[in-house]
Amino acid sequence: MMILMLPLACTKKGPEPGTTHHNAITKNNLGKKITVEGWAVDRKNGAAIHGEGFVVWIADFTSWPTGYYQGGDRGRKVRVTGILTEDHAHPVFIPMKGDPIVQGAPVPPGTDLKKASHRFLLKSITIKPL
Repeated sequence: MMILMLPLACTKKGPEPGTTHHNAITKNNLGKKITVEGWAVDRKNGAAIHGEGFVVWIADFTSWPTGYYQGGDRGRKVRVTGILTEDHAHPVFIPMKGDPIVQGAPVPPGTDLKKASHRFLLKSITIKPL
């Protein structure tokens, strides 16, 4: 029995419990605690994490705390754990000739504006600089 337990005790540790990748940022995980790794980035409508194949916003953060982001497309690399939520607060619009310029991201005619305004967020977060 001891021989069987020894190899198990020496096995390589896997990722930190709960650590996930971009495939965890789905509607199936809404309301669940997930952990993502990426780069801290400030945008016009708040703080976000840019990871490999995903962007997720940080609820209630208008910007990252001092030292996490200095400009450009990549700030400090971070591991963030929080509850996955969603909203439709990403401002989008279909530009029409002659209309005044509005704030937001222009999208092509025929775009479903509700779908285009969708974003995932993390709330109740903990941040670990990497």
